[in-house]
Amino acid sequence: LRCYHGLGVVLSDKGDVQGANEMFQFLLRVNPSDNQGVRLLVFQTLIELGEYSEAEKVAEKHSDGRESSECYFRYGFVLMDYLRHKLGACSKQQLECTLVRALQNNNFVPQFMLQNEPLPPRPDTISPGGIEEALSYASSSL
Repeated sequence: LRCYHGLGVVLSDKGDVQGANEMFQFLLRVNPSDNQGVRLLVFQTLIELGEYSEAEKVAEKHSDGRESSECYFRYGFVLMDYLRHKLGACSKQQLECTLVRALQNNNFVPQFMLQNEPLPPRPDTISPGGIEEALSYASSSL
């Protein structure tokens, strides 16, 4: 499982988002308990591929969808709604509501996403709603 995970990460880093998504989807099928956190990688790669409906299904199945307590999902929905808004498929009100809910979940994310300095090292432990979760998200999502 770790090898498949590593291969998916390498494929993603090399720009093969489709190949990475296939690896991550496979991992989620064979390891539904998802002790590797692959659900987040599936969600992110589906967004990169423009597969927003599929990304929403993954979020619903693995983390309460738009009600998720994980900032990875909350801010992923912000990105999705922003991209949908640019296509005319999401209202400005919906986008603003999604952003407000993400900020209520973890308001540390924007400071890392918008800073011009290099990010600090990724934390070893993550506290939901805390600065560590925001840093972890920013490190993987920038």
